[in-house]
Amino acid sequence: MKLLFSLLLTFAAISSGRGERVQSITTHVADCWRCGIIEGLAYISIKVCGSADCCLSSFLNDGNTNFQQGQSDFWMGESLWECDNYDVGPGPFSMTLYHDGTDGITMEWVKIQTELGEYQCSGFPDLDDHSFFQTSCF
Repeated sequence: MKLLFSLLLTFAAISSGRGERVQSITTHVADCWRCGIIEGLAYISIKVCGSADCCLSSFLNDGNTNFQQGQSDFWMGESLWECDNYDVGPGPFSMTLYHDGTDGITMEWVKIQTELGEYQCSGFPDLDDHSFFQTSCF
C-alpha cells in the first residue's frame, strides 16, 4: 500500500510540474502607414515567460524581409534562438517585446504556440529607439 501511495504521489508531482514548451511565435504588424520596419534600421527581440522560466528570441531574422506593415511573420525552430522548444513552465504567460534601432514599429499582436495551446499577446504601444513593452498573453 505504501508503494502504491508513493507511486501516486510521484506521478502527481511530475504531472503537476509539467511546463509548456515554446513551439512557435507569430508576430503581426499593424496595417498603418509607417507601422513596419525598414530592413536593417531596427531589430526585434521577444522574451517569453511562463510561471517557471523565461527564454529570449533575440534579433529575430529568418533571412526574409520581416516586420512589414500589415504582415505576419512566423518563427519556429532555429529562428527562435533560445526559445526553440524551451520549457517556460505552465501559465500564466507574458512576453516582452524589445525594439532596438531608429525605425519604429507598431505591433498589433504576437501569438505564442506551445505544445498545449496558443496564447495571444496584444496592447502594444508604438516602439522606437531602445524601447520595450511587457504584456500578458491569453
